[in-house]
Amino acid sequence: MEALANLVIAAVDMAEAEARSLRRHLARLGVAFALIVVAAGGSIMALGFLSWALLEWLTSYQRSHVAAAVVGLSLLFLVGGLAWQTKRLLK
Repeated sequence: MEALANLVIAAVDMAEAEARSLRRHLARLGVAFALIVVAAGGSIMALGFLSWALLEWLTSYQRSHVAAAVVGLSLLFLVGGLAWQTKRLLK
């Protein structure tokens, strides 16, 4: 009977330790996810400002619709390259 009690106590101790470990890892995962969201938002804003700056710079050399087309095509190629790279990584 004592061996069974020791086995139950050991199982409960192990479950408690695993729960603490899981809670710690979930907290770290939550912080990492929040940082990724903030970094993605900042990257999108930076890309927007860079494309706006490129548009303003090109407008001084070309008509505004030509400059907008150049910036749009540049962003399309960038996004297409990222999508292609992602597809390659997932294979």
